[in-house]
Amino acid sequence: ISKSFFGIGISTAKEIDEKGINYCTKKAMYQAIQNLDINPDFIIIDAVKLESLKIPNISLIKGDQRCLSVAAASIVAKISRDRMMRDIYEIKFPKYGFASNKGYGSKKHIESINTLGPSKIHRMSFKPLSEMKIN
Repeated sequence: ISKSFFGIGISTAKEIDEKGINYCTKKAMYQAIQNLDINPDFIIIDAVKLESLKIPNISLIKGDQRCLSVAAASIVAKISRDRMMRDIYEIKFPKYGFASNKGYGSKKHIESINTLGPSKIHRMSFKPLSEMKIN
């Protein structure tokens, strides 16, 4: 039987805009821990403190630079997000080019936002959208 040694947690753009990135980062981290197929003895967390976590843990500032496990988790998170952008949101919103830009602020992506306006998955509280005048 194959077990997953990592878990994924997700927050939506709407949640981030309404509750803030810090709250949503913690929410996604708690989800990721709940989605593990194993019961870890200890958890190393990148920069954020999870106050109500019952598992012994440590929060490391710049953890991805100091700990290979945290660096690996960061890569898993980025790849998971990039796949979601390519496999789900490119299909739902094909004119934004998510397959090639993954939603990062490339010149082509900014041009598509200027032309089409933001989609439902854009975070309005993040630059450059927070600075744009959108009707």
